[in-house]
Amino acid sequence: MAQEVAAAECGDINAQLDGVLNASPINFEAMESTIKSGSLATLDQVASIIAGCSGHTFEVQGHTDSGGTNEANLELSQARAQAVVDYLVSKGVAAEQLTAKGYGEEQPVAPNDSPSNRALNRRVEIVVIA
Repeated sequence: MAQEVAAAECGDINAQLDGVLNASPINFEAMESTIKSGSLATLDQVASIIAGCSGHTFEVQGHTDSGGTNEANLELSQARAQAVVDYLVSKGVAAEQLTAKGYGEEQPVAPNDSPSNRALNRRVEIVVIA
């Protein structure tokens, strides 16, 4: 797996993760938690970044648009976040570094008023929590 990254490089880890995820968002099968194969290379990059900063812990956050019920959206976002955690662990990231959290439609980044805006709200974010 990735070698330890210098502490100074880990200091900007949120920006590194944001850059990777913004360049190539994680996509799932419609209404499922199955990660599309086109997103695996992105997750491999994420795994390398996280594994290189073993002193940090991360929250993998799942988000949905406002389609569907609140309960269904929370369940789907949690399942998607967990699918990402499971994949990262399969790539050598220590399980104790990761927590999955589904937020459903609670934290939109755009109004849910068009297909393109709803697509922006369907996302996975990964943030340093410690």
